[in-house]
Amino acid sequence: TLVSAVKGYKPQFILVSAGYDLHEEDPLTGLKVSDKGVEFIVETIAGLSRELKIPVLFVLEGGYNLDVLKRLVPRTVEIMLNA
Repeated sequence: TLVSAVKGYKPQFILVSAGYDLHEEDPLTGLKVSDKGVEFIVETIAGLSRELKIPVLFVLEGGYNLDVLKRLVPRTVEIMLNA
């Protein structure tokens, strides 16, 4: 799993290639991840950051439905700020 891999590797930081094109409403990829699924992924990363005391950097790199981006980018920031 992601959690066991990160804990085993013990990185100095986490770099996230934040591709919101995984979302079920994205027109290009055909992936079916819901808002709740994206939130779960971000919460998992936030928990790792908090537990291991390492910084996280998100870099936006994909997502072609602007409504999804308008919802999930601010939600990602909110989750990380409250981690």
